[in-house]
Amino acid sequence: MSSRKLTILFAPMHYVGAVNSNVGMAEVLRESGHRIVFAISHDWRVRLESMGFEVRVMGNTTVTAGQQSMDSMDSNAESAASNGILDDRTPLEKAQRVITKVLSDKITLVETENDPHYREIIKSVAPDVIITDHMMTVPAIVTSGIPWVFSWSNSPLSLDWVVDCPHVPPSALGLPINSDRKLWDKYRAIINECKAKSWPQYRDWMVGLGCPAPEPYQMWLPSPYATFYMTPKELDYTDRRPLPDTYHGFDCFKRSGADEPPFEVPDQLRERSGGLMYLSLGSMGSFNTELMARLVGILAKSRHRFIVSKGVHHDQYELPGVNMWGQRSVPQIRVLQTVDAVITHGGNNTFDNAQRVHELGYGVRLDPYQCSDRDLLDAVDRVLSDRGMSEKCRKASKRIQRDRMLKALSNLCAARFARSVVRPTNTLAAIGISGASEPSYSPDWPWPTAHGLIMLIVWNVTALTTMYTGLGMVMFGFSMWYGSAAYFKYKFNEITVDILSAIMAGNVRHVLAITHEHSYWERQVREADHWYRCLVFVIYFVGTVGLLLTLYGTYHE
Repeated sequence: MSSRKLTILFAPMHYVGAVNSNVGMAEVLRESGHRIVFAISHDWRVRLESMGFEVRVMGNTTVTAGQQSMDSMDSNAESAASNGILDDRTPLEKAQRVITKVLSDKITLVETENDPHYREIIKSVAPDVIITDHMMTVPAIVTSGIPWVFSWSNSPLSLDWVVDCPHVPPSALGLPINSDRKLWDKYRAIINECKAKSWPQYRDWMVGLGCPAPEPYQMWLPSPYATFYMTPKELDYTDRRPLPDTYHGFDCFKRSGADEPPFEVPDQLRERSGGLMYLSLGSMGSFNTELMARLVGILAKSRHRFIVSKGVHHDQYELPGVNMWGQRSVPQIRVLQTVDAVITHGGNNTFDNAQRVHELGYGVRLDPYQCSDRDLLDAVDRVLSDRGMSEKCRKASKRIQRDRMLKALSNLCAARFARSVVRPTNTLAAIGISGASEPSYSPDWPWPTAHGLIMLIVWNVTALTTMYTGLGMVMFGFSMWYGSAAYFKYKFNEITVDILSAIMAGNVRHVLAITHEHSYWERQVREADHWYRCLVFVIYFVGTVGLLLTLYGTYHE
């Protein structure tokens, strides 16, 4: 493993969930000595800098006189309210609204505001790796020529925004894993019909900015380098939905909470009996004060105790029971260490996560708008008294703490990027050509530049005119060696496209980096059949020996 320290640029959506997930990863990578930079909106600047991170602000960095800068909770809540996802609607109706907003408002926002700022920040920071967490593609990142990771902080089921997942339910609808598959197909058709209204515009917009064309109805382009997503192994769908080998699942992206103040259970709760629960509907859900007031009104009738994260409109409703205490926001990481159970909106996807926890026996799913007082009170009693449920949660917790999967992130990044990061060069000194303009390198769009054409012509002419010499044998030997490995992969695969793209862009050093990065033995043997492993090994062995013998003969003629 390389000990080289990387500059890693995090570019998350400006939402609490995405930023907190990125903070969890950033803390681990910083501990390993890597330089961490965040590209973020100004309302996150103070908090991230207080945690010791370097911050590059998107767009206007100052607030003019008379303006009040919102904090992250305010902006999250207002965004959720404008999208209509806090209303009492069906999961399907909410999914349709989110898709419509992503494919309309988000395109305009990124095109006119964010994308140019990302380009400026990428140029000034010059990162070795970019980790992006968005609901859509950011062209500035995809076309930068820098290795990039797509980090998905949403629920694992919603990977169907980019991966075909016929063996699991469509995401965002809260459908059980054993529900009617005809219903899955029906809902997928409805969702695709919703996408069809604006998706062609989205595709054309991406391609127009230099991105590869997405597959039909893909909401973001998968990274050719790596995709990170989070969910505990116990809740994942890997038994039904295999993912490409560039996808890496983590139990969580939990931040350390080192920036949070200490927390002690308030006296009014500590002196009472009963279980201790934490109520939070997140930065978005708590914006709905009517719903929050309804829930705390019911829970005031419980014999148990409650710590409440009241949200941005904390002053618009009261906590009616002596069995509860709350504030606008509480130090959540600290609170979670003290409570017995949690009442939550479901995190990164309300319906799917609630259903998954429910069907696997880790919790109870309720509709907060429609459940009766008795439904909620009985659910609270059950999760606090069900020993089987408690034991399942305890075992999962111990396994997560033992595996500490997030700690492996630094090793993964070092192995994946540190040894192979080579900046695309704008000269062709290797073959005596200079003065090239700075070419744009996109690994999935191999149109040749003028210098790339010259390189191809020189390569082919040299190979033909030296066919019966050592140099010609070396050139043809390499072509046959690499071509054989690509042929037995059964498709014109990503390494082929990457190599040709780099050659055609005139980036000699990048060709060497890609060849090393896409080692077939290292990347493919893990999932290949036994006969295929043997075949690839023979091709490599014979090809390598042949090249060494040719080189030996060339220098000893």
